[in-house]
This record gives sequence, C-alpha cells and structure tokens, in this order.
Amino acid sequence: MLFRQSSNILLIVHERTSQLTKIIRQPNCSSPTTRGNLARLFDPMPANLRRTLTIR
Repeated sequence: MLFRQSSNILLIVHERTSQLTKIIRQPNCSSPTTRGNLARLFDPMPANLRRTLTIR
C-alpha cells in the first residue's frame, strides 16, 4: 500500500505467518522505485515467507 500525505510516500509490506511488517519511505511513487524496493525486501527472505506476503 502506498500512502502519500505531504511529501511522505510509504511502502508497507506485511508477512502474515510471522506478522513481520516492513515500512519503507520512498522518494516517489514511480514503478521502478517501488519494484526496486520490493526486490531488496524479497531477496533475503526465505521462499516460504514470500508466499504469505501482503503488500498494502
């Protein structure tokens, strides 16, 4: 989920099994920025946790 209020743009990713939530402040709402941030989050995660992610 991307929120934009003033100049704050937040990307929130929630993993449902472990209840882990990651919040990343983004400089803009562009697709390449969002895609890059999601890729950096997913790379270190085990495959079984990637299946239970919710992107808000």
